[in-house]
Amino acid sequence: EKVHWKRIVSVIRHRFSGKLIRIKTRSGRVITATPYHSFVVRQNNRIVPIEGRRLKVGDRIPAVRYMPLNCISAIDLAEFVSYPVFGDSIKPINGKAITRTLELDFDLGYFLGIYLADGYSTKHFVSISNTNKEVIEIVKRFAERLGIKTAEYDNHSGFSKSHDVRLYSSVLSEFVQNFGSNAKEKKIPDFVFSAEREFVRGLLQGYFDGDGSVSVERKTIRVFSSSKELIDGIALL
Repeated sequence: EKVHWKRIVSVIRHRFSGKLIRIKTRSGRVITATPYHSFVVRQNNRIVPIEGRRLKVGDRIPAVRYMPLNCISAIDLAEFVSYPVFGDSIKPINGKAITRTLELDFDLGYFLGIYLADGYSTKHFVSISNTNKEVIEIVKRFAERLGIKTAEYDNHSGFSKSHDVRLYSSVLSEFVQNFGSNAKEKKIPDFVFSAEREFVRGLLQGYFDGDGSVSVERKTIRVFSSSKELIDGIALL
């Protein structure tokens, strides 16, 4: 009952035209499958296979609690954006060059976490809306590290006053769109689940700093999102 990484030796795919089943776990994870898809359940302290149609409320099925791989320490932006590569940099036409290798450290993780919580992207810039001065300074420091120009604006378009910091980089903007460009599309890209622990720690702190809340009376720490896919990814991290 431990998770291991193994090489795939074959893939099988079947056509199916009948009704599908949808299974939801107590923790809120959802999967859609055919009635004949093979699952495994615990019965009499043993793991046994079972067809999806024979599952019933109360059956215990496995879910991943821990991903035993934190081996990616850097990523190549060229794998995530469409702009041309010039040596160690990526540079749009008439745009600012940015290093093509991003270290997956705490600072990058924090920036992406706060983007997931309070950010949006356009073709030319990434914007973070937050009134916390410490958060704004962390974002500006990250931009300075990459040589990206920033600008700040007070924002009165929502329910209350906010403060925006924009990072002007077409390359960075296209990269963060792998995390979603608006609230309903936000998600955790696959590479994050294999990233260094410090990067993941930064991402979680940034996300909770932006969208988290703490209730001492209820003894709860909570986060909110309109994206179910994002919440599932955060829960797994």
